[in-house]
Amino acid sequence: MFKSIQSSLIAIVVFVVCVSSLSVLAVALSESEDSFTTNAKNGALGVTRSIAKTLNKVEVNAEQLNDVLSYFELYPNVVIAKLYADSQNAKKLSSLPLLAAYRSQFPVADIEMAEQTLQELAANPNLGVFETHNELVSITKVELADGSMAILTVVSDINRQLLQTREELLAKLAPLVLSVMLLSLFITIWLINRITLPVVQLTSFTKRVREENNYSLRTAPTGTAEIITLKKNINAMMDTISEELDKNQVTTDQLIEQQKMMSKLANFDSLTGLPNRQFVLDNLRLELSRAKRANQDLALLFFDLDGFKNVNDSLGHEMGDSLLVAVAERIKEVLREGDLFARLGGDEFLIVPARDDSSANPSQLAERLLSAMALPIKLDDIELQMSISIGVAMATDVDFDLSQLVGNADIAMYRSKAEGRGTYTMFTNDMNEGNKRRLEIANSIIFGLENNEFKVCYQPRVDIRGNIVGYEALIRWENAHLGQVSPAEFIPIAEQSGKVRAITAWMLNQVCSELGEIRRLKSDDIRVSINLSAHDLHDKNLYSYLVETLKKYAVNPKNIELEVTESAFLESFKVSNQFFNKVHQLGCLIALDDFGTGYSSLSYLTQISVDTLKIDREFIKELDSSTRSRLVTQSIIDLAKRLKLGVCAEGVENQFQQDYLTLNECNQFQGFYYEKPLPLSQLANTPTNYHSFFEKEKA
Repeated sequence: MFKSIQSSLIAIVVFVVCVSSLSVLAVALSESEDSFTTNAKNGALGVTRSIAKTLNKVEVNAEQLNDVLSYFELYPNVVIAKLYADSQNAKKLSSLPLLAAYRSQFPVADIEMAEQTLQELAANPNLGVFETHNELVSITKVELADGSMAILTVVSDINRQLLQTREELLAKLAPLVLSVMLLSLFITIWLINRITLPVVQLTSFTKRVREENNYSLRTAPTGTAEIITLKKNINAMMDTISEELDKNQVTTDQLIEQQKMMSKLANFDSLTGLPNRQFVLDNLRLELSRAKRANQDLALLFFDLDGFKNVNDSLGHEMGDSLLVAVAERIKEVLREGDLFARLGGDEFLIVPARDDSSANPSQLAERLLSAMALPIKLDDIELQMSISIGVAMATDVDFDLSQLVGNADIAMYRSKAEGRGTYTMFTNDMNEGNKRRLEIANSIIFGLENNEFKVCYQPRVDIRGNIVGYEALIRWENAHLGQVSPAEFIPIAEQSGKVRAITAWMLNQVCSELGEIRRLKSDDIRVSINLSAHDLHDKNLYSYLVETLKKYAVNPKNIELEVTESAFLESFKVSNQFFNKVHQLGCLIALDDFGTGYSSLSYLTQISVDTLKIDREFIKELDSSTRSRLVTQSIIDLAKRLKLGVCAEGVENQFQQDYLTLNECNQFQGFYYEKPLPLSQLANTPTNYHSFFEKEKA
């Protein structure tokens, strides 16, 4: 009902003061009326007695008696007066003889009411003064001059006098009561306003805080003790809120920065600052939709760096990262405003030329990119001559399908690499056939492993006297639909599709299960080499699987040799070294395959656990025609001898190669010259040694 404490208090005070004042006035009037009535009764009784004494002195006749009763004119309140002769036998006034009567000048109605009052009392004429109908009736006995007794009745109207007295009293008291009431109200309201002023100020303060949203405001601690305490508490609360707001603002700013950073991390490459795969594919999806609605074609250029892996291997990953940044900056200089340029990962990049640029010709843009990359890139006083292979695909060829468009550009890029690198290739439909085969191979690997389509073939390794010292386990695959699939074809596909680890696990299990039979056929000391992929070296479960498999088939670790290519080892040197240290401690032998093709410093050989270096077959193949190959082969053999490592020549195919290797003290040989890879079922039909091959040389 009331909007504030102040208005509520004022209303309550006004009500209390008014009620109190009116109550006092009512009590005063009531007391005045009671006093007036008492006085009137006493007055009426006195007047009656006075007239009664006068009647005692006059002759008893109507004229004299009426004259005495006329004295009542001096008393304006007397309405009528009657004198009755007293008779002891009479029981009511109306039966007594009337001796005299007096009627005042009151209105007839008042006289009639007085007569009616007498008639009502006539039945019970008790002596005394009675009040009835706002009238006073005085009945008294009078002894007349002749000694007879009479009854004098007097009816006085006190109502008129009472009203007059009341009006006079109100006229006197009302101004006083009103003045006191107003003064009381004024003082009380002033006190209330003064007492509640701090609360009003506090209300205004909180309203200001809310309107201005400013929590640095403070209120002065004035007022009563309770108000001061309240204000101090409010100020303390404002301090807390202000501090929390400052903290929240700092947190909010940090969250905004983190959100910006996360958005940048989510959408941009942290190394080059270019849009990343997710960002560019999302935008490319939108661009394809717009191009399709506008009936426009859209080009996609996909490229990577030729020989980037060699830079990482020879100069380190930091130099490789610097190279990627430099390439990105150089490509930006060639592109036009509106072209979308992104890094997909590794050394792969993607360009989407702007659709609204009429001069945008993907072939011309590809030529400009190749020209830009023809200039050397200088990094830390090192000049690198890098090239890129570009694949170009058009959206209309795939009906604006995103995955097919990217896939076609990727296929075209690999065609550029196959045709000599440092060039660009426009995608054509005939390129899809090779890609379809790659997909079919990738999708058939797991099925082939589960359905015994793969088998292991073993190629012997012989020492300088022709004794068989071991076998290399080589995987072969024959699929009902694909036919014979070469490891050179399906191993890279398995690595790209993440299925090479399944192949390695199958090979370990298969070789260990067949090793007992090989030892029975050949020798207990025979060892079998199993090739590992670079992806296997990152498999945290490979070591435990190897241990479990050896235990499962009760294989002595010394009968197992693990081979990994030099480039695969150096690609993840730290991880590879940790893995092979554990394997070496287990008792297995380690061979470094394709040795001589790496680009790193040979100092790494002093940091790794390795037993055998296997000379790459490319050097062996050119021994009879290349002085360089002979020098490299001789150097590798000499290096192995100095490091007290075994050395094995791969790909030996003729007597000349064997003679040269023997002359230079190569201690192991492997190749078609001795035996092609054969399955376990045919090993029993092979020679127990190859002494005759080396006896020819002596002869």
